[in-house]
Amino acid sequence: MESSHNSTATDASGNENEIPPCLESSKELSKGVLELYQNDLKPVQDNVTELLRNQGVLRDITQNEITQVKENIMLAEITDTFETMKLYQKKLVAMKKEMNNLTSRIDKFKIRAQKLQLQKEREELESAKEKERQRKYERDLTAKPAQSTGATSK
Repeated sequence: MESSHNSTATDASGNENEIPPCLESSKELSKGVLELYQNDLKPVQDNVTELLRNQGVLRDITQNEITQVKENIMLAEITDTFETMKLYQKKLVAMKKEMNNLTSRIDKFKIRAQKLQLQKEREELESAKEKERQRKYERDLTAKPAQSTGATSK
């Protein structure tokens, strides 16, 4: 029996060494404690394994939720950007319409100014002609020396 309790070990150099009895008894004690509590520790180990698995699942779910929230935030920002673009597009269309309206009005004012300029030139020309006629009429009215005719002087 003693041979079953005594063990030998081989060291790195290949020499067989006998294991001290206290180390052998501590191994036996550990083995006994392990066998004693192993049945009680198995459900605990299973529970820890289950908890770790559930923790991994929860971590994955949480990461997916975070990704989903980030995507929703990005979509909201994109939606806001498109709404802003629509607003600016409407403003741009209104500005173009106003610019076209102003351009049209400017063109009409230019045409009117040309017509008024032409009318003013005509009136000035007519006024100059009238003044010339008036001067000619006044010249014609001014006394002219009488021309002598042969019959009146004798």
